[in-house]
Amino acid sequence: MKKLIVIIFALVIIQTSDADSEFDCIKTENITQQEYSDMVQNKARLPDIENQTNERFKCYTACFLEAMNIMDGCSYQLEAGKRYAVRNNIDRLLVPLDLCKDSSKGNERCNCGYNVFKCLMDNFD
Repeated sequence: MKKLIVIIFALVIIQTSDADSEFDCIKTENITQQEYSDMVQNKARLPDIENQTNERFKCYTACFLEAMNIMDGCSYQLEAGKRYAVRNNIDRLLVPLDLCKDSSKGNERCNCGYNVFKCLMDNFD
């Protein structure tokens, strides 16, 4: 069930986000097109997300959250994230945004982004 929630969260965000930003993050964070396809189709278990072992994937989540205005480096942007969710009709993201406001732990961008992404997924309804 948890994998299903992860996939639904990723697909909702991906489908409602700015496609250029999404693909800029893929390029910037050196994610191959195959890795991206596998991630979206759940063939790669969202690159070892449970074990937090894939640094490029963690950096991709940070980039993606920055593109959504939820993160700025390690700084969590609650109000900007809420505006993004409302503007893009992702009301289901509003509660997780509130619940995850303290999840940006650490001082390294990729880890902070991943921690927030994981929290959002854990709380996405």
